[in-house]
Amino acid sequence: MMNNLKNKKSLSSVELSPTSICQSRSLKASHRGSGLIEVMVSLLILGVGLLGMLSLQANGLNGNQRANFVTEAQLIAQDMADRIIATTSVASSPLANADIRTGSYGDIDVEKSDLPNAAACDPTSAAGCAPAAAKAYNQNEWLRIIRDSSLPSGRGLVLWTAAAGAVPAFYRVQVMWDQDRVIEDATDATCTLNNCFQMEVRLP
Repeated sequence: MMNNLKNKKSLSSVELSPTSICQSRSLKASHRGSGLIEVMVSLLILGVGLLGMLSLQANGLNGNQRANFVTEAQLIAQDMADRIIATTSVASSPLANADIRTGSYGDIDVEKSDLPNAAACDPTSAAGCAPAAAKAYNQNEWLRIIRDSSLPSGRGLVLWTAAAGAVPAFYRVQVMWDQDRVIEDATDATCTLNNCFQMEVRLP
């Protein structure tokens, strides 16, 4: 019994040495440092994920915008194609038919910054128009459509390809825009997969 009391007294009188206290403090400090590193790593992972999401969102918006531009460019190109076909189908004006079938519309090149001219003749009227006047009217109306469009630095171009052997002659209508908005002059725009819609018009 006396031995047990002595052991309890000896245990209660044990004190921590300075070395053990320093070790305990350094252990707590290292734990605090580990927690800070974990927080910084978590923030880094979160930041990378947010940047990835923003990049995906930007690409999605750009893709949607391009789809809208393509749709609008298709409608603009179809308008000129309809004008060409309508001109070749005017039975009461064989001169106009012969004129357009030799590529008279193949030099049309308009851009959004151009100003439309006052048309002196309307080919849709009962009196009709001479070939040059009809072309000027159609070119002027096409320019108005391009100017009213949302295409940045929009440009419309009509090219003529003469018949070659068994391949008949045709017009190529191109509508271009500045997808990245880096072109100062629309005449610098070239037809590429990313910023152009084109279609061929074969005469009836």
